Amino acid sequence: MNLLRYLAGFLMFEVCRICETPVSDTSCAASLCDACWQRFVGRVPTVDWCMAPHSAAPRTLARATARMLLSQFLGCCDRIIDAGMVAKTDLNLSECDRINPVPVASALVYEGSVRDLIRRMKYQDDPLVAVDLASLMVPALNVLGEHVNLKQAVLVPIPLSRWRFVTRGFNQAEVLAEELSKVTGFKMNANALLRRHTSAQHNLTRDERFANLFGAFALARRAKLPETVILVDDIYTSGATLFEVANLLRVAGVKEVAAVTAARAILGNDLIAEGAKPEVSLPV
Repeated sequence: MNLLRYLAGFLMFEVCRICETPVSDTSCAASLCDACWQRFVGRVPTVDWCMAPHSAAPRTLARATARMLLSQFLGCCDRIIDAGMVAKTDLNLSECDRINPVPVASALVYEGSVRDLIRRMKYQDDPLVAVDLASLMVPALNVLGEHVNLKQAVLVPIPLSRWRFVTRGFNQAEVLAEELSKVTGFKMNANALLRRHTSAQHNLTRDERFANLFGAFALARRAKLPETVILVDDIYTSGATLFEVANLLRVAGVKEVAAVTAARAILGNDLIAEGAKPEVSLPV
């Protein structure tokens, strides 16, 4: 522990979680100095469409070739590849014969300082980082308004299994959803979903992630669900979690499901290197 951090703890003032300079009382952020905060403010959220796992065989040689090449690197199904070949205005997303796609808006990219902040929130129980990440997620939530009706939407955090909740002591997705609810006024329901314990996802390939989470979620007894649900999570990687939960919610009668995350994992970072493969983003 360096001297500045020791003095900060002794004198009870916050230090920036990135550069470790003191955070002033007038700072725009709770856990970051103004200089580091400005590095993240104004970033354009990424929007992806979480789809089904690998679908049926492509119908043409050209699509088969594209699927073979792209799926080798990105784990795409041919429906996502088809979507990437046309303008969004020409795309009928309801054509997906496995599940209607789920729009996912992510505030940041999971790399560098963002990765360090999320890990600090997740594994060191730093609530002030969650406050700042939630503020940065607001533009991403607003972007979802272009794709779903947010008027009566309710924030639903992705749950942890009981075992993982006990060992960690808190659910980072619930903390983010709670802070996001405070700054936006959206209602939150942290008790709608249940999750059984499964193997950790980070060492699994994309297909293994989908298989690992199959049937892992359930609705709580007497859960009251709105017509529109906005799922909240810390990181969007393969889409396996969102796919499984969206399936469950739609069967239960939810008309629109979307998701907002603090960060989006991309090709080249450590999560992807461990086996997770991202989908192709549609043009927005």
